[in-house]
Amino acid sequence: MLIKIYDKTGILKAELSPENSSTQVKEIQGDNVLSLSFTLPRHIALDVDDYADFMWERYWLTKQYRPKQKSTGEWIYNLKMYGVESLIKNFLVIKSVDGDNEPVFTLTASPREHLALIVKCINDGFGTNDWKVGIVEGVDNIVIDYRGKYCDEALRELAEKVGVEYWGEGTTVNLCRCEHGEPLTLGYDKGLTSLDCGDADNVKFYTRLFPVGSSKNIDQTKYGSSRLRLPGGQRYVEVNADKYSRVDHYEEAAFSGIYPHYTGTVSSVRSEELTGEDGNKFTVYYFKDNNLPFDPNQYEIGGLVKRVSFQEGSELAGLGNEDNGTYYFEVNFDSATREFEIITIWPYDDGTQLPGTTLVPKPGDRYIPWNIRMPDEYYRRAEAELLDAVNKYNADHALDVAVYKAPTDHVWIEQNNIVLTVGRRVRLESEKYFPGPGYRDSRITKITRKVNLPSQMDLEISDALSRRTLDKVRDNITGIKNYVESGKAGLPDIIGTGDNTPFTDTNILSALRTIKEIAKRALSRLHDDEAAGLIKFLAGLEVGTYKEGLSGAKIDADGNAIFGELLTWLKATLAQLQVNGASEFRGQLSSEDFISGFIGGKGWSIFKREVLNALGIPETKYTAEFDDIVIRGTLRVFTMVISQLLGENDNRIFTGMMEVDHYDPATGRVYLQTHDGKFYNPFRKDDYIMVQQYNGMPSGENDHYITKHYELIITDAGCGDQSDGEDRLDWVELKNFVSADGRAAADVISKGDTFTRVDNATDADRKGLIQIITVGTATPYMDIVYGMKTDPDNYLKGRLGNLQGIHHHLFGWLDGFGELLTNLYAVGDFRLRRTGESIDAKIEMLKAMFATRYSNLRYELTEDDNYLRNATFDETMDGWTVQDDGKVITSNGKALLMNGNTYVADGRIAGIEQLDGRNVLHIKKSMIRQANALIRKPGTHKEYVPPAHNDMTDQWVDVKDTLYMSICFFAKSDGTLTIGMSGATSEPGSLPVPATVAVTSSMEWQDLQ
Repeated sequence: MLIKIYDKTGILKAELSPENSSTQVKEIQGDNVLSLSFTLPRHIALDVDDYADFMWERYWLTKQYRPKQKSTGEWIYNLKMYGVESLIKNFLVIKSVDGDNEPVFTLTASPREHLALIVKCINDGFGTNDWKVGIVEGVDNIVIDYRGKYCDEALRELAEKVGVEYWGEGTTVNLCRCEHGEPLTLGYDKGLTSLDCGDADNVKFYTRLFPVGSSKNIDQTKYGSSRLRLPGGQRYVEVNADKYSRVDHYEEAAFSGIYPHYTGTVSSVRSEELTGEDGNKFTVYYFKDNNLPFDPNQYEIGGLVKRVSFQEGSELAGLGNEDNGTYYFEVNFDSATREFEIITIWPYDDGTQLPGTTLVPKPGDRYIPWNIRMPDEYYRRAEAELLDAVNKYNADHALDVAVYKAPTDHVWIEQNNIVLTVGRRVRLESEKYFPGPGYRDSRITKITRKVNLPSQMDLEISDALSRRTLDKVRDNITGIKNYVESGKAGLPDIIGTGDNTPFTDTNILSALRTIKEIAKRALSRLHDDEAAGLIKFLAGLEVGTYKEGLSGAKIDADGNAIFGELLTWLKATLAQLQVNGASEFRGQLSSEDFISGFIGGKGWSIFKREVLNALGIPETKYTAEFDDIVIRGTLRVFTMVISQLLGENDNRIFTGMMEVDHYDPATGRVYLQTHDGKFYNPFRKDDYIMVQQYNGMPSGENDHYITKHYELIITDAGCGDQSDGEDRLDWVELKNFVSADGRAAADVISKGDTFTRVDNATDADRKGLIQIITVGTATPYMDIVYGMKTDPDNYLKGRLGNLQGIHHHLFGWLDGFGELLTNLYAVGDFRLRRTGESIDAKIEMLKAMFATRYSNLRYELTEDDNYLRNATFDETMDGWTVQDDGKVITSNGKALLMNGNTYVADGRIAGIEQLDGRNVLHIKKSMIRQANALIRKPGTHKEYVPPAHNDMTDQWVDVKDTLYMSICFFAKSDGTLTIGMSGATSEPGSLPVPATVAVTSSMEWQDLQ
């Protein structure tokens, strides 16, 4: 795995191969961290906002990083880069009012309004509009003090008060349980290599809950308790007590918002201007509630001042004094006028009073009075409300807190193309952990992924989330007060046509964006359109108005097609072709491979050719060439030419030939004429013999066969007695006799037949022949034939002359005069037909052009093909460990230069210098080394394997790459040079590794290979 680090402007700063300890860690409500460990041969200063990409996500540095120096050429890096989810901790939650950004404020609002405010601050921080509100659970108002609170802290507090989780999907922020996707079945040996059960960190497990009610509006002398109790005085509630032993849990914060109370509505408001003791005037505000069913003065609690808290929608909501997160105003109540007086306060440094100016009560505002004892019926109602909240708390938090930790089987993950993300639903199978059903439905809460092998992950699967130490102190699962109206609060944010927000299951598109995406992703039924991917028509396809045999076209589900007319510009490949009407072929018609000729011929063809008649006018002639033709009716021939397999006349075959004298069926020998003892038997064991020659006009004697054709294999051969002189007859014995008409050898072989060797079944040195054809279709030409019968698909190894009679499976129809060869080794001058230029001269000219620009292009020409990194040293020593302790000679504090380079005292030197206008490596009494991890590993390549002895097949096979090492150097003094790979092994025939060679000084560049 190669990781690239860029600066914030996108300029590449480093390419690195991370060590195996490098990981990516993602968890619900946690950071998204890319931890990289690596070693480089140089120091690179990494700065804030430098970034790297991994697994389709971007990670940034959030602070400057400086590596640890281990030696002069070894720097160790261990850095953490953070995903976009972690960057939100950089942004404060700010309330913008009339252009004024206020980081200190309190908001009482619904969960969606809180989340929308936080998302707006995230967008402002990133300078985009891509972040959107997704799914939000909870509808009741909650109060959050945003005093200097960062976005990640605000999201966590919001999730805790609502009693859910916050999580991001792309740039969509959701406030609900993080769980998505279809359940993926996992288990030991099914995607997991092991399974271990533990507990979620800092998550409380209990079987007996002691709920602690609120003390608001409770008068112990009247109620009998200082806090709200469960109905009937019940002290605790049990959960799963039948499964587990007793484990107690105490909870107060979750129920602090439940107490006996009355929610009233302001009916009227009046104000009165008064003068204070300091002589300054101020305004007092009064309000009435015409529906208030009791007199608060009759329900006072000794020592407490009556208070009211205004609810969301009022200008005074979230304002006033604060008591444990609840904002209030102290009030007096006039029993005679049934009027509340709000005690004025001055909470700001500028002397502004509250209520005052625009922040005043108004008719319709909702409020809750407290610090008073309530009528008895409110206590029964509050106790029932507390019981409902306790039951919901148990349903939400009496979870199985087991965390199942499991490493993945990376092979299984890759083979099944599994993509795992936090929140992914899983069905965890285990008969031992889950007796009975044998599985548990849960979700992934944390993934630790290997950077060098992304499919290798450590998973944590749990219903409960691990919680941070700070959460453990407070056990902050709050917000249960919203239990009455839990559900979705409004729709997620809308993605418009210009937004770049990634699509998820938790956001929605605007109407125009929906139309745009449909137009981009689906084929139009109204307009011309095109598809960029494969389209499958499972039930078939009809084009136009299809009427069978009349109009339109149709392709059914089995691939059967009916067209009015079918035109292909290049090629149509059909398994079978059935033509019911007339047909025409305007070009050539042939088998896949066709080679014209008698001995070297293969395949069949009907092809046309242009000829000039006696007047010089071109005419089109058609020629057909087949192996056999059977005609049941009349054959009318205007001109008949019968070719024989003989080594004479216009067409010649160069191979072993001899005429038959007679065949002796008793001995199975064929005796051959020696023409007065001049010829000697050319045949050997396993020679393949072919005979074809004129058999005379059809008659009863030749069974009406004009030509004679038979083939056989020789089993033995010999020469006659030399003492017979001119009457000597040589002989052969045969097997596997085959004739065209099916007759036996005794009935076919006769005097004058010419035995012609065309192949040999076993001897690779007797498989070839040469034929020269000067008369016939597409002549003249010369064929090199090898393995005509033992390798009938590949026997033509070359043709020189007219190539028109060849249809090649790679080149199609060949044309004109030339050569078709298997291999070409040539010495001499090659010239281009169009320009007359010598190819050799052209190559030399191009070499000269490259040489003039070699120093500039050398890096681009060699680096991509080199197995070593930065083997040309054109820019830096990147990738190399260097031994260099030479000291720069200075004069008056400045480096002393010689020939444009610094003058260095004696010592080990390894660095880049300029020579002949380009950068080169200067090495003296030193060495450079490249780590094995940086060297590209050899693989395999295809190589052509020609036919071998007794094996006529040629093929392309996979061959392991061989590394060739070469170095170009300029030696200023005699010495030794060692080059190679330490610890490597060399195969037979190669140099030892590493190899040490003697070097002689020279003023010329030298090459070592």
